[in-house]
Amino acid sequence: MNRELPLTQDPSQRAALFDEIQSALEAALQRSLPAGQTALAHALLGQSLTVRAEATADPAEREKLLQTGVEHYTAMAAADSRYKDPAAWRGWGFTLIQIARLNKDQALLTQAIEKLNVVIETQPNDGISRYNIACAQIMLGQTAKALEQIRWCLDHDPQGVFFANVEKDPDLAAVRELPEMKSILTAGRNRMAVARAAEITSQGAAFQRQAETLTNDTAKATGLYYKAIDLYRAAVDLNPNSVRPQFLWAISLVRLSSTATQPADIRRLAQLAREQFARA
Repeated sequence: MNRELPLTQDPSQRAALFDEIQSALEAALQRSLPAGQTALAHALLGQSLTVRAEATADPAEREKLLQTGVEHYTAMAAADSRYKDPAAWRGWGFTLIQIARLNKDQALLTQAIEKLNVVIETQPNDGISRYNIACAQIMLGQTAKALEQIRWCLDHDPQGVFFANVEKDPDLAAVRELPEMKSILTAGRNRMAVARAAEITSQGAAFQRQAETLTNDTAKATGLYYKAIDLYRAAVDLNPNSVRPQFLWAISLVRLSSTATQPADIRRLAQLAREQFARA
């Protein structure tokens, strides 16, 4: 899981971009640079080569690019032992995992974990590094350690980025059907549902507040209340135990009953409001 450099969609533009980056960085390394800048140039070359390798279909060419990337990461550390840029060390670890996957090399997986742990030492909340550590640990057969890393990633994943990867990543196939993994995934789904329900509830509350200000435009207010109710209903579907959307739903029904003009509508909405308050 590498998120360092974005790729343009056009293959020819992508190749030209990487050629330009590589030429500029190699030219920079021909000059006498301070240690930190030399390390930075090697780090950027390493990252560029790794991303280029990901976009390469030829296995031999892919491995060559990855190996060259590792050479630049190694030169980075040699140029300045104090250079601990998280993106660089994260990229180094990721690159080693890719080579290890190609060659079934467990020693490289151990090295990859060491590089990624350098990032964790200074940035313990770096989920990408933790996720890649988990992938390496699974390939090493260190299942319990890997599951703890995955659990951490899903516990700190409000947008569901890691969750989506966990469900389809081939590196996790060996553990995906384990009871412990299923439990982690279930807990992750529940957290995401709760978070999404809270988000939807807030959207509904915004419509409701807007409706409450439209004292002279009943038709528009009514439309907004129904929009709010639709969102509250969706929130409850996601998280049936959430009280807030139930309560706000009932309040919206009360507001609608107060704007209704037909006795039958007033009675119907009032009854729905009472039922909704009971659920809340």
